[in-house]
Amino acid sequence: MTKKIKRIKKGKLLLGIVVLAFLILMIPVVVKLAQLNHETRSDAVANNNPNSPSANRGCGAGSSNGDKMCGNNSIYICRNGSWILGMNCGRSNMDCVANGSSVTCKKKKIDGVCGTSKNTCKTGRFSNVLDNRSYYIWKCNGLNGGKTASCRLKK
Repeated sequence: MTKKIKRIKKGKLLLGIVVLAFLILMIPVVVKLAQLNHETRSDAVANNNPNSPSANRGCGAGSSNGDKMCGNNSIYICRNGSWILGMNCGRSNMDCVANGSSVTCKKKKIDGVCGTSKNTCKTGRFSNVLDNRSYYIWKCNGLNGGKTASCRLKK
């Protein structure tokens, strides 16, 4: 009788060790799933986009494998009924741009903004213009298709 009890205790101990090892191995998986869930939720909030991965919870209706969409400055791709992260546009000077069925990362348009002192620009590229008697005149050219600002400062 005591051998049988020892065998049962050994079996329970072994089962407990196996379950504990399984739980420890699952921690990184659970953490990664929680991070992905948080990223897709913040995507919907940040963009107020009804087609964002978290709001849509899948890309079945009206979408097919390979369809792309923008969300949270990232490109998402439809795969087997779920949106997956295809590419993060990443850098602060890049935007996710949807144009018909095409979705790409493109450089952000930067409008030229005049500086507060002579011949300076807060943003954009400085371009000199011939001054007149009363004013210093220059331009701040926009970048990547941004608007150009005409600047002047009284002499």
